[in-house]
Amino acid sequence: GYGAAICESPSRIAREKLESEYRNCTMKIFILTGATSGIGLEAAKALAANPAHRIIAGVRNPKSANDLRSAVPAGQLQILDFDAASLESVRRFAAQVSSWDGLAGNAGIQTAGELERSADGHELTFAVNHLANFCLIEELL
Repeated sequence: GYGAAICESPSRIAREKLESEYRNCTMKIFILTGATSGIGLEAAKALAANPAHRIIAGVRNPKSANDLRSAVPAGQLQILDFDAASLESVRRFAAQVSSWDGLAGNAGIQTAGELERSADGHELTFAVNHLANFCLIEELL
C-alpha cells in the first residue's frame, strides 16, 4: 500500500544516487597505512576496485609491498616511506602528501616479551598503534 511505497522510495532513490555517483565518480585520494597485508591490503583492494580512486600507501619496507603492488594497478598506487615507529618518518610522509580525501590508519603491531622502544623512546606498541596515527592526522590537517 501507500506506506510501503513511502518506505521503499528513499532506499531506491539512495541506491540510484550511489550508483550514479559511482559511475560519475571524480578522482578520490586515499591514504592507507598498514596496507601491505591483512585488513589494510583488503582495504586497498576494495578501494582500487573503483578506477577513479588513487591510493597513497605508507610502507615501512618497500620489499614487503609486493602483494600490494600486485593487487592495485600501478596508475592507482603511490608508495611512500612510512615507519610508524619514528615520528620523524611520519612527519616526512605527511609532508609529501598535498591532498587527500580519506585516511585509514591501519598500521599496527603487538609486541610481547622484552620492552621495546620506538626511535623516539616511547614503548613501541603504544608509539606505532597510537602516537603515529595521532601525529599523522595532526600533520595532515
